[in-house]
Parts: sequence; structure tokens; C-alpha cells
Amino acid sequence: MTAPATNGEFLAAIFGAAARDSRPMVSGFFGSPKDATPADWNGYAWTPEASADFSGMNWYFTLATYRADTQGRYRRKHAQCAGVFGVLLDDVGTKARPLSDLAALPPSVLVETSAGNFQALYLFDHPVSDLAHVEALHDSLRAAGYCDRDASSPTTRNCRLPFGVNGKHTPPQPCRLVDWQPGRRYTIKQIVHGLALVPAPPRALTAARAAPTLDKWNSKTEVERAELVADLAHALAHLSAEEHKPWVSVGHQLRAELPEDVARPLWEDWSRRASTFTEEGLAQWETFDPDRTGYAAVFAAAAAAGWKNPRQRVEADPLTVGFGHGAALPAGASLVPLPPPMPVPVPLPFAEVPIADLATAPPDAQTWWVESILPGGHVTMLGGHGGAGKSTLALMLAAAVAAGRPFLGMQSRPGRVLVFSAEDAGPLVRRRLHKICRVMGLDPVQLAQSLRVLDATEHAPVLFTEQRINGAAQGAPTATYDALRQYVDAHAIDVLVVDNASDVYDGDEIKRASVRAFVRSLSLLVRSRGGAVMLLAHVDKATSRAGRGAGSESYSGSTAWHNSVRSRLFFTQADAGTWELRHEKSNLGRRRDPLLLVWPDDGLPQVLENLLPPPLPPADNLRAVLALIQSNYSRGEWMAPANNSPRRAGRVLADAGNLPPRLTAAAVDQIVTEADRARLLEVEEYINDGRKRAKRWKLTGTGAALITAPSAPSAPCG
Repeated sequence: MTAPATNGEFLAAIFGAAARDSRPMVSGFFGSPKDATPADWNGYAWTPEASADFSGMNWYFTLATYRADTQGRYRRKHAQCAGVFGVLLDDVGTKARPLSDLAALPPSVLVETSAGNFQALYLFDHPVSDLAHVEALHDSLRAAGYCDRDASSPTTRNCRLPFGVNGKHTPPQPCRLVDWQPGRRYTIKQIVHGLALVPAPPRALTAARAAPTLDKWNSKTEVERAELVADLAHALAHLSAEEHKPWVSVGHQLRAELPEDVARPLWEDWSRRASTFTEEGLAQWETFDPDRTGYAAVFAAAAAAGWKNPRQRVEADPLTVGFGHGAALPAGASLVPLPPPMPVPVPLPFAEVPIADLATAPPDAQTWWVESILPGGHVTMLGGHGGAGKSTLALMLAAAVAAGRPFLGMQSRPGRVLVFSAEDAGPLVRRRLHKICRVMGLDPVQLAQSLRVLDATEHAPVLFTEQRINGAAQGAPTATYDALRQYVDAHAIDVLVVDNASDVYDGDEIKRASVRAFVRSLSLLVRSRGGAVMLLAHVDKATSRAGRGAGSESYSGSTAWHNSVRSRLFFTQADAGTWELRHEKSNLGRRRDPLLLVWPDDGLPQVLENLLPPPLPPADNLRAVLALIQSNYSRGEWMAPANNSPRRAGRVLADAGNLPPRLTAAAVDQIVTEADRARLLEVEEYINDGRKRAKRWKLTGTGAALITAPSAPSAPCG
């Protein structure tokens, strides 16, 4: 059979159509497995449509498949195991038996996970649902030294996928598919005979696995039991639950010699102290094997971490040590009662901001990657109707920053830029950049040194998704987000452009908590370098129908979209032949005045005033517009402040054929906006003919004085 080229092909060959009814679990993460969190190991239920092929990651899968629970969740739990497709022999050639010992029974799959270290898979001739026989085979393999004696149950065990890295090493070592014979399948009996195993009796398995050994517990009095539980809790306070392997080991150790209703609460309370804790991770308890160890191992690990057992101190001899649970005290000695252990400080979920040194160590000034509109350290949203041209505008901005050029007349700060395109495929992005380079006079070879483009349209573009955990939806970054973070760090990206929110956010857009978490996750991608993120987004349906953004939300979904970003822009077509870029929010500085743009055929958006200088001085245009507003006001023909109103100034004057010379309706509306900011106009409330409250423009005293003042002499024609 042809060797697979991807992990997806590898998994499809092993599981085939079986991945529809019950699914294997797949997990992937960067870095060392010892640093992986329980959430990293939980993974996701794989289907042929899912991706497991981002480079530079550790990739794992289970040889078992799992049914969904009553809430539709797939979890790597023994109780949900539907069947096992094979067994894993790990660390062959190093910790386990040499590779030559497998010659008598060649494995179905052989993967080199590091130099000289192999994992061998023996695939079954059919999925085995009699889990007791699978466990018995696993016990025989452990006893014969074909895998680590502490190897976890085959019903929940992870195996490495061949297309990934082994992050235990520095630098990470790539895994390698050495032998691929998925048609080579065996019965359990053939594996036992072929590897000359001593058959182990099938275990009497239940969902809760083997029962703990309670001899020690049953021999203690109620007081001694209470002391033991208190000491275990005290010892656990000295151990970290952050790393996966110690976290699992403590579960095994507690479950071995304590009743379920004692051991599990101890482990769960300790687990909750980890920053990586998830309720979903507590399901790992079901996989713990209580027949290998005991709680004495918890005390030993805690002692190595600096814990002192308070019950080892005796009055008779200050040099006497080593008395633990069940040890006899010397004659005349008695335990010294100790006060309750001091509570272990819990890290606060916030940080105190110092202010006493503000006079001597003033904070750095706010950085801007594009003057006034793209602040460093934060997310800026660029909204617009579908097809308005915001993707082209964003590529213009990306090219301007990468080349250190102005963007629509605004100064930019040179930096390394990455465009993550989840909406438009690579060929379309290339055509747009070709035009941008031609019109802006940029050398593509030089531009490529500072501008990179990623096409995610044919892959898995979602950066943030919602998962159901214990019946509740919670947002979380995806494997694609982790891969993007790795890429951003590797290339020291300063400005990240993400196109488009609807393609990268797979959650409920009206849920404030999820939206805030998504926007915050974007800012974290570049914040350590003071970088900026521009997120493109479609507007809400009402705005699209109105054709304008003012007076309605120029974004879609919850107000959290508006509240979470620090700067927000809106790009729309104002009138035939003109576009408008409005700066609708700025938490970090003054909002920029709206820009009126034209978009020539086979060209790019450009600021109108830079192309067509007005024939009159700006003051004369302002006087002309104010005079017309005052004239209409005196005749009882009101002009409305809302820019989406049919009674706005530009529309009223255009409908009456009364626009000032060489001014469009959009230009009049822009002048009205400027007059309002200069306090030359004010909003006046009145009762309209329908007996409803309404608003209209009225000149202020300063505005009235301006239109009556003599004009400056015109420049001579010549």
C-alpha cells in the first residue's frame, strides 16, 4: 500500500469508515510533552475532515475509538471506549526490547520517534470490543519487556503520529515512518504466539478499573484516617499540578490505597490549583490504575519538594526522625500536636499596577504603526460591507507598513507584516498585491522581505472556537491559533492582518465573553513586541441594507466587538464614485477625521482632496455650507444630524439642486461633521409634525458670526 503523505491519510488507512460511528482522539501541541497541559492532552475527536498536519507540533492519536456521551462529547475514557484497533509497543530499541526481537512477527507500522527509538503498532484484524482481552494482551507485553511497565491502558493510551516532531529533544526531532503495512493485521492469539508471550488471564474490567487495595485504610482508626487525609492534603500543597506526568502519577498513587470518595476529592482539589485546570481534564481519573503504587509515593515526592511531615517530630529525642504513618514511636515519646498547616497562597487572577514611580519612571508613549488608527499592543477592527473593498484597503496598509510608506496620507512605522487570509485564496491576494506594487511603485522582491502572506482558505482557518465542557459552551484557541502563534514568533511579526473575522471565529458572535476572549487572544499574538493586529469584519445586516454605517452598528454581533477593540474603522461607498473611511472609535487618542476617497479604474483608493484641490479656500466652502443650513433653518426646512437620515445636509441640498459649486453631497456631509467638531453647529431638539421628538442642526453663535464676517480676498487669477 502506498505510504501516507499526511497524518490524515495515516489515520484514514487505520480507522476507515469506523471513525464515523466512534472516533479516535487526536491531540497536538508545541514544545515538550512534559510541559503540556491536561487541556493539550484532551485533544479532539478525529474525523476524516479534521486536520492533524500542522508542522512543528507533537501529534498523538489513540488506537481506541470512543462513543459520544449523552451530551454529545467524545472523551478519552475507558467507559466510552467502543473498540481497540491494535496495541502499541513503545520505546523499542531503548527502554524496551531491541528492534531485532520483532523479526519473528513484523509490526503493521513502525515509527522512529527519535534516533534509535521506535514505536511499533500491531493492528488487529478487526476492532476488539472485548476490552478485558486487550488488557490481558497489554499485561503480557509489559511482563515480557516489550513496553514500559508503567505504560497506560490500551483503551486510553496515546501513540505518536508519524508526521510531527518529538518535542522532548532540543531542537525537536522529526518523527519518521519507517515501515507501513496497514494490511498486515493480526488476531490477539497470533500476537501472543508470534512474540512468544506468556498469556495473562483477562481482567475482570469495569468502567472504574480494578479496585484499590484498602488494607492499610481499613486497619486505621477514624482519627488516624483523618490525620492521613489532612497530611496528604498538606503534602499535595507542595506539589505542582501543572505538568501532565506528575499530575497523572499522583492520581494513580491516591487511587491505589484509598477509597474512591476519599482519593478522588483529594486529587480533584489539588488539580484545581493548576493554571491549566479544566473540568474536562478530571475525566482522566477513570484511566488511573490502582494496582501499581500507593500514597507513600505522594509523601516521598512532597518531601523531595521540601515538605516536612509534621507527624515525624517526637518529644523524646530531637534526633529521632523517620516516623511516618504506621511507624512505632520510641518508649516515652509522643507526637507533638501542631497547629493547622498554613494555607498555600493561591495566585491572584490580577496584577497590581505600580504608580508611585510615575514621576521618576514615566511610562512609554503609545506607539502607532499607522498614525492615529493602528495602535501598538492592541486590536483594530476594519469593518465594511461585503465587496466594499476592505481586503484591498488592508493589503494597502500592510504594504505601506512593510515598506515604511504613508497610508492614505497617514505616516506609518516600518515593520514586519503578516497577512493571514482566511477569506481570499492565494491567487486573488497575489493579483491585488501585484496592483498595489505597480500603483505604489514598490519592488516585490524588497517588499517580500517585510511582508508575508498565509493562505488558510483550503486548510483549517478557525483560530478560536467554542467547545462544550460539562454542558456549557466555552471559547478556546485552536491548533491553528497555536501554529499561527509559532509562526508569528518565529518571524518576529510586528503587524498582523487577519481577514476575516467570520472565517476565523467559530463561536456565537453575540456572546460577550467569547468575543472578548477571541479579541484578547489576537492581541496576545504580537503584544510582547508592541505589535498591532488589524481584524477585518463584515458589518451587521441593517447597516448593509441602509448602505451607510453612521447611526447603526458598523460591525456584526455583540457590542463586545466594539468594546474589546481599541480602534475601529469603517469603510463604505459614500456616493457613486466616492468611498469613505471613518474612524469610529479610538481609546488611545483623538479620532481621525473621515477621509473621502476615490477609486480610479485599475487603480487604488486615494484621498479625494489630494487629487482635486477645491477652487475655493476651505473657509469659503465652510461658510457656504453653514449659510445654506442657516437659510433652510429660517424657512423651517430642517437638516438632521444623523448621517443615515434622508434629511441629512448633503442629501437635502442635492435633492434641491442647491449644492455649492464643485462640492458633492458626501463632501457637504464631511464639512458638516467638521463644523460640528469645531462647535459651529449644535443639535437642537424639537417636536415634529408627527408630535414626536426629533433633532435638527442649528448654528451656534460662533457659526452665525462666521457666515456674517467678511471673506478673505480671493487670490488673483493669473
